[in-house]
Amino acid sequence: MARSKTRKILSFAVMSIVGLAIGVAVSFYFLVKLSVPSTGGTIKTMGVEHPVEITFDKMGICQIWAESETDAYFALGYQHAADRMFQMDLSRRIAKGRLSQMLGDITRDIDIFQRRIGHYRLAAKALATLSEENRARLGAYTDGVNAYKTHAKALPFEYRFLPVTFEDWTIEDCLALLSFQTWFSNALMNRDEFYIELEQKIGRDRAQSLSFPYP
Repeated sequence: MARSKTRKILSFAVMSIVGLAIGVAVSFYFLVKLSVPSTGGTIKTMGVEHPVEITFDKMGICQIWAESETDAYFALGYQHAADRMFQMDLSRRIAKGRLSQMLGDITRDIDIFQRRIGHYRLAAKALATLSEENRARLGAYTDGVNAYKTHAKALPFEYRFLPVTFEDWTIEDCLALLSFQTWFSNALMNRDEFYIELEQKIGRDRAQSLSFPYP
């Protein structure tokens, strides 16, 4: 009698765990599926003067067909956000020194170092010198990014597990990422040479004390 009761309890516990696991898996599947951008259909949005067509080849690479350059930049921003919103936000937070708001103290040193470089200070200076033509291009691109945020059924699923959300994109974000990518590419190519020169100038002990975090 006792064995039969124990078996029933164990059976119920196993079934409950399996049911819970299936429920979590199904919920996660639909959560991810909901955040995957659509590659078909028609979308109505403010921000374009004429109809724009976005097609995809067999490799999934998009082509943008627009009647004006402004509409093309808008569509480019829209599609970038559709395909890479979380990556864009991650890169922006690194450049801005705000990665720790997303990931916690583990990235604090990276944030401190990036703020010292000042990509957004450089972006503010660059913004003041932009021609009206380039400002309009970046403005259209920015509007496209934010339009996708408005029309998306759901933000990328990563945001469900993080204490942040995707903030509106700005022209300064574009310019700051340009500064960050330039610095990053240069650092990748010249890091070893830089450390060798630093050690020769100030000695190994002092050079090691000046080591900086690298994303």
